[in-house]
Amino acid sequence: MRLIEELAFGKTYERAAAEVYVEKRWPGAQIIESPTYADLDWQVVQPRKEAPPLLLAWLEVKTRRIGSKQYEDTIVAYRKHDAARFGLVFFKVPTVCLVIFADTVATFDLHEAPDSKREIGRYDRPGVSILHALYLHSRFEWHPELLEPIMKRTNKVEAVFGV
Repeated sequence: MRLIEELAFGKTYERAAAEVYVEKRWPGAQIIESPTYADLDWQVVQPRKEAPPLLLAWLEVKTRRIGSKQYEDTIVAYRKHDAARFGLVFFKVPTVCLVIFADTVATFDLHEAPDSKREIGRYDRPGVSILHALYLHSRFEWHPELLEPIMKRTNKVEAVFGV
């Protein structure tokens, strides 16, 4: 199966991406998967001796079956932006959105206001649309060096690099 097809089944990549990114950004931190219906995928915590873990951030991971240059923006359900704002206001921690494209990896701050918002229909539920936040790629921080470690962690490096 090619990488673009596999990214449609993102859970494998989401965990690997979360682990690789957190190791880079917050060395020594751990990720805790959120419950199934939570709006944000992961909690990033710093273990502490004889104290509860310290919440550092929330992390949302999106997988895209396209190259990073195919569109100028990335969409995220607006409720995820609302959850990220809640986390910043009430818990004083950021929410990072980590986006895995077929050709690179990028991040942006999900708690920041989107560039626009739009109702977008769901392909799996005809007649149903959901409000989405749109974030321009020009705002993203790019991390091309993370793609190979993420693929190695999922044992899918050959899909990208032909190894």
